[in-house]
Amino acid sequence: MKIALVGLLIVIVIGVFYFTYPWNAVSEFDPGNEVNYDTFREVLNDADKIYIVMDVRNVSSRQVKTNILQCGVDFAGSYGLVNRDVTYMSLDPVENCIIGNVNGETGIYEINECLGMLNSGISLYVIEGDGTEYYSRAAMVGVNENYALGTCGVGEATLSNY
Repeated sequence: MKIALVGLLIVIVIGVFYFTYPWNAVSEFDPGNEVNYDTFREVLNDADKIYIVMDVRNVSSRQVKTNILQCGVDFAGSYGLVNRDVTYMSLDPVENCIIGNVNGETGIYEINECLGMLNSGISLYVIEGDGTEYYSRAAMVGVNENYALGTCGVGEATLSNY
């Protein structure tokens, strides 16, 4: 009788774990190891899949939000991204994640879905901040209220003034 009760308890614990474990927990985006500008430029030039991410969650002002979005638009219009497989994402606290790509496909997704996608390519990830940090899978591009129009871009073999 005790063995049957222990067995039943084990089944209950496994069942509770299975139905309460956060299987759809927020995916984390891993930008990779920190690298220098030249290394990132080479990785970007060789990339099969590129993401332009405009993260406007928790920004300090409307101006910063506008500038982050503008930087993303400037990246999207870059000469160095012509004929590349590029997906555009806007991470927003209200709309979640809005995605568009070069094929004209669009959609609204959960933040965790979008962050998980980023691990399959190279990202130009625009956030509020100053300066840019380079990683093996992303450039974390800091934009503030003083953004100058057209300064986010990818040239034929360079990343411009960001």
